[in-house]
Amino acid sequence: MALDRFVYWKDERPTDEQLKMIVEDFFGGAGTLGDNYMKADGRPWWIVSLPGAPSHPLRRAFGLGKDMPTVTEENDERDPVGKERWIEVYVAANYIDVMTRQMDHYTHCLAEGLANILCKAFKGERREPDDFEPTEFGDTEDPAGPV
Repeated sequence: MALDRFVYWKDERPTDEQLKMIVEDFFGGAGTLGDNYMKADGRPWWIVSLPGAPSHPLRRAFGLGKDMPTVTEENDERDPVGKERWIEVYVAANYIDVMTRQMDHYTHCLAEGLANILCKAFKGERREPDDFEPTEFGDTEDPAGPV
């Protein structure tokens, strides 16, 4: 299950190069930014590889085993899936999407921090996909699907 953190630009739209520098400097060696792939429309879509394997902060302290609960509406605790940690960063014309896919608390906290820094740096606004409205920057594609 992916978790998207959409940051929309209100006044000033940062350049792709500014965004890349902020992402690199935010992780400062704790993550490696790669141009792993680009979306069909040519916009940057970066993968930030993080050190270590996904883990759960309560596993050892409470003796939690492989039978950890899965995500439901009642609980948000789950056993992290996979052997790698990463964050995906997609740059559109009027927003940036900082996303995680089936990651642990460490990865989610870093993604939240990056989205919050981007909001502060460019007076951005965190919004859900269903709040989408095209802006002066000309982006007419809703990140949640066609408008």
